[in-house]
Amino acid sequence: MKTRVGVFFGGISVEHEVSVISGLQAIHAMDTDRYEPVPIYISKDRTWYTGESLLDIEAYKDLKNLLQESTVVTPIAAENGGIILQKLPVPRFGKREAGQIDVAFPVLHGTFGEDGVCKGYLNS
Repeated sequence: MKTRVGVFFGGISVEHEVSVISGLQAIHAMDTDRYEPVPIYISKDRTWYTGESLLDIEAYKDLKNLLQESTVVTPIAAENGGIILQKLPVPRFGKREAGQIDVAFPVLHGTFGEDGVCKGYLNS
């Protein structure tokens, strides 16, 4: 079984765009025989998204459309020690999870990234 790696990128800092590039570079450099990268984009308004469309750097040219194609999530602790990416709003019917990760890889630059805030949030 592959380790699911949540790659967190974007964020609210002035280095948002650099973080997007760094995050996608990290994802594309992963050994996909061992790891399953899960993109988790944090928008400038602090909303968290996941989805396959976030893997294409060209898609960020039309951010509004990209975010409409993505799933809004919030991370919650899983009983197994991982993190569940719960859909927001939580659906009344159907699957509540957009995915689950085993380990977090924050690739956030600047405020709320390099200062450890995201790591602290995920540890709580």
